[in-house]
Amino acid sequence: MRRLKPGSSNRGEPKIRVARPAGRSLNALLNGSKPISLPAWINALSLDAPIVAMVWQAFFARLLEVRVSLAAQLVLGMGVWLAYVADRWLDGRKLRAGMATTLRHRFAQKQARPIAVAWALVFTGAVILAVIGLSRREMISGMAMAAPVVAYLAAVQSRQLIPLMGWLKELLVALLFSGGCMVLVTAQPQVRLGDVPPLFVSLFAVSLLNCLTVSTWDQAADARQAQPSMAIRCRISTVGLTVMGGVFMSAFVVMAVLRWHQPAGLAAAASVLSVTVLLILNLLSGGSRPSGRRLAADIALLSPMVVWPFLR
Repeated sequence: MRRLKPGSSNRGEPKIRVARPAGRSLNALLNGSKPISLPAWINALSLDAPIVAMVWQAFFARLLEVRVSLAAQLVLGMGVWLAYVADRWLDGRKLRAGMATTLRHRFAQKQARPIAVAWALVFTGAVILAVIGLSRREMISGMAMAAPVVAYLAAVQSRQLIPLMGWLKELLVALLFSGGCMVLVTAQPQVRLGDVPPLFVSLFAVSLLNCLTVSTWDQAADARQAQPSMAIRCRISTVGLTVMGGVFMSAFVVMAVLRWHQPAGLAAAASVLSVTVLLILNLLSGGSRPSGRRLAADIALLSPMVVWPFLR
C-alpha cells in the first residue's frame, strides 16, 4: 500500500475491511458463517426437555386431582435441565477437538466453562428451592429419583459400559424422564396408586418414540462421535419407527376410547396426538434442518396442552 502524501485524501482508494479475529462471534464459532436459528439455540441450551417435563407433570397432577406446588414444578424443570446439560457437557469433554459434529456437542465443547458455572448456579438454586419448598415426602421421592439419573450419567460415560448402553440408552432416557415427571406427583398422599401405571406408560411410550426418532435422524453424527445409540445398534429405520408408532397409536386409541373420562383415557389421547406428530415428522424429516426437526419432535410431546380443555 502506498503512503499518502501530506494533505492528500484516500478518496478513490479501495476500502480495506479488517476481518474480526476468529472466535469473537459465537455463531461463527459454533456453526461456521451461518447464523444459529432460534430452534437450534433452544436445543443447544437444553431448554426444550424441561418445558416438556413441566407440562406433563402438571397434566398428571390434574388427571390425578392433586396439587403440585410451584416449587415442585421448578425443581423438576431445573433437575431435567441439569441432567441434560451434564450429559452433553460430559460428552463434549470426552470428544476430541473437532470431533463434535452436532451443534449441541460443539456448544458444550466451546462453552464448557460458562456452562459449568451456569450448571453450578442452577444446581445450588435447585437444592435451596427443594429444601425450602418441598415437603419431606417430596424430598425423599426426589432424591430416590435422582440416584438412578446420576448412575445413568456415570454409566453412559464409562468405556466398559458403552457397548451395553448402545442397547439401552434411549430406553433408559425414556424411563428416567417419565419417572421424573411422575415422581413428585405420586409423592402426594392423595394419589390413587392404581391410576398411576397407565399414565406412566403413556408418557414412557411417546418419550421412547421421541428418543428413537431423534437418534435415527442423528445416526450418522452419533457414529462419527462414537456415541452409543439403539438406533445404530438395532439399525432402526424410518419403516421400523413407523411400525412402532403404529403399534403405540393403536393401543392408545383403544385406551382413549374405552376410558375417555378416566385419567388413563385422557393420557392416552395426549399420547395419540404426540405419536401422530412424531410419525408425520419422521416421514417428512428429509427436507428439514436438523435443529428444526429436533425441536419439532419435542414440541410433539406438548400434546397435554391440547387435551387440557377437555379435563374436568
